Amino acid sequence: MMRKFLFTLLLAMSTAHAQPQTVSVVWPFSLAGAQPNMVRQMIDNANKQQNKYQFVFNNVPGAGGTVAANTVNNAKELKVLITSTSFYIRPAMYQVSHNPQDFDLLGTVCSKQPFAVFSKKYSRVSDLRDGKASIGIINGTISQLVSTSLQYNNGIVLNDIGYKGTPEAMTDMLGGQIDASVDFFGPMTMARFTEQDKVHVLGITGERNIPGFATFKSQNIKGLESIEFSMYVLVKNATDPATKQELSDIIANSINEPVQKMCVDEYGIIERADYNSLAGKHQSLINHWTKFVPTVGIKKQ
Repeated sequence: MMRKFLFTLLLAMSTAHAQPQTVSVVWPFSLAGAQPNMVRQMIDNANKQQNKYQFVFNNVPGAGGTVAANTVNNAKELKVLITSTSFYIRPAMYQVSHNPQDFDLLGTVCSKQPFAVFSKKYSRVSDLRDGKASIGIINGTISQLVSTSLQYNNGIVLNDIGYKGTPEAMTDMLGGQIDASVDFFGPMTMARFTEQDKVHVLGITGERNIPGFATFKSQNIKGLESIEFSMYVLVKNATDPATKQELSDIIANSINEPVQKMCVDEYGIIERADYNSLAGKHQSLINHWTKFVPTVGIKKQ
């Protein structure tokens, strides 16, 4: 009887040891569109390449990623956060509870995508200087930062109008209800417009030259050269270093050619970036935004 009990116990222990550890991959934004599909593909790749961890998709929307960040940082179990550049600058913009310094970077999914200002009415940034233009901004940190930088640094006065998402803002821009709109710059965004729409790209953020499109920097429009969008894979600092390294290696291998192609198809450009260069860019954006807080009436902590 004792031998049978010991055998059963050893078998149970062996089975328990063989069970993969569940890792929730927390996604804070909409379930629709190309971005969550990239994350799902990444998770599928990660689960196929090893059996130590079982990654599962976990949608936790709310407050531009703040709720998701706290879900990851406060969890006792292992969780990973997928988030955007706004994660780093929101604390300088709003009274939010998450601290970017509480997280470590495991990898980047899509990197360094520019934003653009689109207009059907105007063809040049200088046309915005009459002080009468209205510009649609998606209700997100980066689009607000683009609009505010455009105004604050360049003597341009705009009437900012917030939108829930790209379709609403672009529809109003095409219909003439607003004069311009801020959005990602990439093939999927451009494909929303037909040739007869005659939509102009007034400028793109960042410093990269893209044939046929002028950067704001090349037009002597200041303050927009460092503003770009990326998607990051983060884990809380308290995770032990060996686990961080394992997860980072798995994530790096799971962001394979199909995932990168999805990034390129959606945004047009992907450029890998190391942690130090990203950390410097994030800090510059934080410093950049804090200059505008009194101007736009947002109360800091």
